Amino acid sequence: MKTLLNFLAITTTGLNTITLSINSQSCHIEGDLNRLNYVESINDKSFINEFLQINPELYDNGRSKIQKRLNINEKNFTLEEDYNCTKNLRLANNVYLDFLTIEGNVVSSFDIFKNNFIELKNIKEFEYSDDRDDFTQYIPTLYGQKGDKNIVINIFKFEFKNKIYIRENILTYSYNRIYFKKIALI
Repeated sequence: MKTLLNFLAITTTGLNTITLSINSQSCHIEGDLNRLNYVESINDKSFINEFLQINPELYDNGRSKIQKRLNINEKNFTLEEDYNCTKNLRLANNVYLDFLTIEGNVVSSFDIFKNNFIELKNIKEFEYSDDRDDFTQYIPTLYGQKGDKNIVINIFKFEFKNKIYIRENILTYSYNRIYFKKIALI
């Protein structure tokens, strides 16, 4: 995180403007994706129990100070509130992707996913190019509606490219949902 902040501080000081290319996309995504698979000895119940024990923050608006927690009705194993979309994605303390909406509420911790899913074991939350101008960030979300008996985990991959064009620093990005898993709240 400190490295990301240093990168962003370096790119914003001494240059006149930062421009982010904006890709608008609907909140719900369809298409071919890779399903996440649990590491050995983990199942839906043990993952949900660990998630509730760690209790990471969730947010649906990166600019809001209001954060949520996963709230499950213990009698009938349903969601107590909506975990729909996240607006104004927050990358670091003062860096946001405004006008962007992704499916699910962003989860503040990547480690719980990395520790429980085979496909994420060797992925770092932040990956940098050799010259540190470009970087990739993996962002986990939870998606579900109040009353649902399941929740969907999404893993988004954001790729950022830093270029100088006519004395302006231009930071462009692209993203896609690369993994998902539907989990029963049993």
